[in-house]
Amino acid sequence: MLSRCLRWMGLLLWASVFVLSSENSYAFGWDSKSDDDLIPDNIVALAEGETTNRVIIVEKSSQRLMLYSYDGDYHKVLSFECSTGEVAGAKTRTGDKKTPEGVYFFIQEHEKKYLSAVYGDRAFPMDYPNAVDRQNEYDGNSIWMHGTNKPIKPMTSNGCVVLDNKDINVLTPYVTLNRTPIIVVEKINYVRPEGNQGLKERLVAFIRDWHKVMTSGSYQEYLDFYDPEYVPDISWWPAWLQAQKKLAASGTLLFVNMHRPILLKDKDICVALFDQTANVGEKKLAVGTRKLFISSKNNRFAIVGDEFQPQPTEPKIPKPDYPLVAALQEQKTLFASIREPKAMIPAAQEQKIQPEGNGKELKPPPPAAKDLKPIPATQEPKPTKEIAVKEQKTPLVASQEAKSAASPVRSQKPMTSQEQKPVAAAPKETKTRPDSKQEIAALVEDWLKAWSAKEIERYGSYYSPGFQADGMNLSAWLKHKKQLSRQYDYIKVSKKDLEIAVGEETGTAGFVQVYESSGYKAVGRKKLILKRENGKWKILRETWKRI
Repeated sequence: MLSRCLRWMGLLLWASVFVLSSENSYAFGWDSKSDDDLIPDNIVALAEGETTNRVIIVEKSSQRLMLYSYDGDYHKVLSFECSTGEVAGAKTRTGDKKTPEGVYFFIQEHEKKYLSAVYGDRAFPMDYPNAVDRQNEYDGNSIWMHGTNKPIKPMTSNGCVVLDNKDINVLTPYVTLNRTPIIVVEKINYVRPEGNQGLKERLVAFIRDWHKVMTSGSYQEYLDFYDPEYVPDISWWPAWLQAQKKLAASGTLLFVNMHRPILLKDKDICVALFDQTANVGEKKLAVGTRKLFISSKNNRFAIVGDEFQPQPTEPKIPKPDYPLVAALQEQKTLFASIREPKAMIPAAQEQKIQPEGNGKELKPPPPAAKDLKPIPATQEPKPTKEIAVKEQKTPLVASQEAKSAASPVRSQKPMTSQEQKPVAAAPKETKTRPDSKQEIAALVEDWLKAWSAKEIERYGSYYSPGFQADGMNLSAWLKHKKQLSRQYDYIKVSKKDLEIAVGEETGTAGFVQVYESSGYKAVGRKKLILKRENGKWKILRETWKRI
């Protein structure tokens, strides 16, 4: 009798363990590849639509590439054997033969006739390094997903993702440039599709509130959405504020929204790609496609990268000369453009057709006529004489100006010459102190002198009490600088190529900073964001990037 009872108890215990294991397998990914109901937890949300319902995921540990799609439900459409970099780990340096890890997008497509046989029938360059990689000072380039005429073997590439020719040809119709993401991870964690619902709702709410601040908040509130170590360009804010005032005066409502969002994640970085629109009155204006990199460290969202994604067939354009927006123009952020050339150049002419690790430069494909889209002359406003920097309408400001000009309220009286000036032009000198640029230039000069003289108290007097940088407030920042001044026998800091932009109450200064001390030397791009406080300019934010 006792042995029979023990046998039944054993069976019940085994059944309980089996049930619990089956339920928990969804959370921990056990036997996940055999369960079609599970998806990689990197997929937070895809949008229904021809170009927004697909994602490619590469798992290094299994050397597999998978394609997932969404039509109201998630489906694993394709799964192929692939080969990644011959050295394990995430790419950080040129020539390390590692495949980068993170969320990327394809920026070009090269057909077989332009490639050496070793790169197969087709190649898709990826946008490595992305915004987060650049902040981490990762380098390297020409990371592709491409075919091959050789048998696929695990981990044999120089950093690219390599597929068999027949497989990449099957995959090609699912790839849309600048839209289809490719996520590269070491190991996939599988979850139920609703497993990321909470994260999705919080991300959507965060982006919605960010949009709301654009039209109803201050620029300080706008900056609060960004990580202190990442300072977005806000030189457009005075012109944006002026445009809002004009619309408000005419009784026109303004809202900025997102549509068709793709939400993805890798570790503690979420990536949101969405179409941004401006609702001006009853008219809905397409602004462009925004790409945000959002950190979720410490259970708090903060934007650490902000880019304006090119259209699927939009070629790249040369960088502008204006240093304050040059880095952002490369990323095509929404408000970065100061001037645009009258003609585009095809992207293939700007980048060598050569993946990393190969010493031969391949012949770039000829430009396709359909890819050359001239920019209308109306997009290049004449520079103002008062401000040395050439300015251009930003998409949101330009959209509002067009609507405001067509408003019945505005058309009831003739427009003066002042009203006919572009909204996005530099703020009028009548609304700013005529010596603002000189004041900022003098501040930068004195600030550098105080820094070089290791006079930390005077150095700190040029900062706003609300200053933040590198995760430090003003008190911590000055304490850090004081420690450095004691560490080095001498410090010498100088500048080159100073560029200043001035608004009514905000300004920016950018220059090449040359730092030299008894123990350290560096040259980088410095950017200061300034705020007028009690009639004096103060440094509110600053960033530096090595060049």
